[in-house]
Amino acid sequence: MSIRACSEPKPIAIAAICLIVISYTNESQTDGYEIVNLSANWTIKDQIQVRSGVTNLFDRYYANHLNSVAESDIAVGDVIPRWGRTFYLTTKIEF
Repeated sequence: MSIRACSEPKPIAIAAICLIVISYTNESQTDGYEIVNLSANWTIKDQIQVRSGVTNLFDRYYANHLNSVAESDIAVGDVIPRWGRTFYLTTKIEF
């Protein structure tokens, strides 16, 4: 299990630099977020492994700060959200 958290910088010096950069580049601040990911691994035989899991278990809306897409129809400053809840199943076979 992993928990990922992102929040505003705490040290005053870093916060002041971020505010200067934000005002210079006309950016808006990004809200902090927490997501929970779960995964499990099974070794069936020495050569076969199966992995399954879920990312963003509680289906939280979040966006990484300064995410962007080059040469697209997305306007500057628009927030690009990350994936919602996602399930996965993978198999690894070694020869």
